[in-house]
Amino acid sequence: MTEESQLPASARLAMGGNNPPAQEALREELGLEGGALDRRVTQLQEAAQRVPAELSNDDEAQRLSDFLAQIKAAHKEATGLKAKMKAPLTLLIGMIENYWAYHTGRLERLDQMLRPRLKKWQDAKAEAERREREEEARLAREAQARAAREKAEKERREREAEEATRRAQEEADRKAAAARKAAEDAAKAEAKAKTDAQAEAARKKRETAEKKQREADAAKEREHQAEEKKAAADREAMLARRQSVNATSAAHHAEKQIGGAIKAGRIRGEMGSLATLRQKMAYRIVDEDLIPLRFKKPDDTLIRAAINDGGETAIPGIEIFPETNTTVRG
Repeated sequence: MTEESQLPASARLAMGGNNPPAQEALREELGLEGGALDRRVTQLQEAAQRVPAELSNDDEAQRLSDFLAQIKAAHKEATGLKAKMKAPLTLLIGMIENYWAYHTGRLERLDQMLRPRLKKWQDAKAEAERREREEEARLAREAQARAAREKAEKERREREAEEATRRAQEEADRKAAAARKAAEDAAKAEAKAKTDAQAEAARKKRETAEKKQREADAAKEREHQAEEKKAAADREAMLARRQSVNATSAAHHAEKQIGGAIKAGRIRGEMGSLATLRQKMAYRIVDEDLIPLRFKKPDDTLIRAAINDGGETAIPGIEIFPETNTTVRG
């Protein structure tokens, strides 16, 4: 038997031998190598279904520990079989890698030799383009700055022109305002002079009218005073007539009012003095609207003279009542 015949089917297929298709050969070899292990794993899976979900005693724990050891042994066996089957393939893959690495290495060295030349050209071209862009940007900035300066200069000239126009307009407005104010002041002065003249004429007219009114008032006052004097003289004459006519009646009336009380009030002293009760009529105002016009002030002296000396016993608006006072004669 040759060395090639001793290799697994997968290795022989890799070498290009006259063999069945790779998948079928590999599947056949896996069945031969791992058939017993596959049956063992199936048995372990079925046994795992009988393990309690929760352990309740030490025996169950010991049996589970032994079962886990069986699982570990099966896992170790599977790992060993996998390494045994991969060993020849790993050797072949190494040979393939080394073969193609020689060719790819030559190609990479060619690339490493030539690529820097292209990169140098690209870098030079990029640098030229960068400088061109920078120059274009510089020219654009200068053009923009020049346009900005020209715009600023134009705006400055426009502002100066506007300022000059504004100042000229302000000067014209100031002169026009001064002219209007002068005209207004002249009109006001004229109107004031006219108003002052009218006021002076009105004042003189008012003073003349007031003077005439004062003279008329003074004449009325003198006339009124004369009438009051005449009325007072008439009142005094009337009182005198009433005093003479009613003196007896008043004394008789007063004596009736006080009756024997006055006689009972006479007191004579040891030294010859005599104390008596003397009664005179007094009054109080009860309704001023009813008082006659001649008592309208009311004049206390006049009223007392009327009720005590004139014999008046009833005056509208005045209550008349007897008032007793003590008099002493020595």
